[in-house]
Formats: sequence, C-alpha cells, structure tokens
Amino acid sequence: MPPALTNTFTINELEIQDSDNAPAELIYTLVTLPQHGILKLNNVKLTSWKYFYTIGCQQLTLEIYP
Repeated sequence: MPPALTNTFTINELEIQDSDNAPAELIYTLVTLPQHGILKLNNVKLTSWKYFYTIGCQQLTLEIYP
C-alpha cells in the first residue's frame, strides 16, 4: 500500500458562527468515520462519537489512502 496523503485541518476550515459561545468553547462530535482514511487527533486515531474542541483542531489530521 502506498503511503497516505495527510491533511492537517485549520481553525478556518472548522470554525462556525455561534452567538452564544466563543470559537474556543465549541465542541465537535465525530459521528461518521471517513471511508478511505484515518482521522487522528494528536496522532491518536479517532473513533465514532469522539469529541474535540476548536482549539485542538490544529492537531486534527486526516490520512487518506488511495
């Protein structure tokens, strides 16, 4: 299998507007896993129904396998 392509997410790619909370207070929940890759936070593979904060998304990566 060839090496994976890796994409690191930025705050701009995940930031949404919420009138009640600051961006650092927002919580994302991973509902469905990617079909052709591995989503990692701080280099640890995520599983369904895991959550993370906007502030940690700079350590969110997607390894895509062709």
